[in-house]
Amino acid sequence: MKHAGSTIGGLLLAAALLAGAVSCSSDDASEEKADGTSTTTTTEATTDDTEAASDDAASDEVDACPEETVLSGYDVEGNVIELEAVVAAADVLDLSPPQSATFSFTNYDVDTEELRGVYQPTMEAGQTYFSISVAATAEFVPGTYTDQVEDPTATDIVNFTSLYTEGGRQLPTAYHSVEITEVTDTFVCGTISASEPGVSPEAYVEGSFKADRIDA
Repeated sequence: MKHAGSTIGGLLLAAALLAGAVSCSSDDASEEKADGTSTTTTTEATTDDTEAASDDAASDEVDACPEETVLSGYDVEGNVIELEAVVAAADVLDLSPPQSATFSFTNYDVDTEELRGVYQPTMEAGQTYFSISVAATAEFVPGTYTDQVEDPTATDIVNFTSLYTEGGRQLPTAYHSVEITEVTDTFVCGTISASEPGVSPEAYVEGSFKADRIDA
């Protein structure tokens, strides 16, 4: 009987040790699972951050260069101008340096060679033509170009604007500024904005553009 008691005691001890081992194994598995969950969460967060950064970069690219040119504003009589450009042209003049650029926008078809000179169109009903020129102190690069009359201290300037509708040339024209966002060998992108109109009605247009380069 003493031998049987010893055997039973040994079996109980073995069972207790086995239960403890199972418990420890379960705890370890739980920790590993927690670690695995944490690792997965970190990976997902990293993926989300990467996707967000990619979306931001794509948004910046869209902002820098719109797919199409749409300008809007008013003529001197207060009539709304909507210019969805059929032609958006950039003529960059390289004097090595300084450089300048003239942008021309029409809502009708026109030979771009005509836009490289002094273009004084005869307008038909519904037609709009807007031109604006900028000059850099050195190389024509992305940046802000401000009307030289509005800000005599500006070095990169807007030196000419011209707006035509079916009523002829619109005068006076508000001061404009141009923010160039991208310059390549084939196109130029940016935004045009106008100062607050003065006491008398002033014609102006504003908006974003992508202009094809027509300089040789």
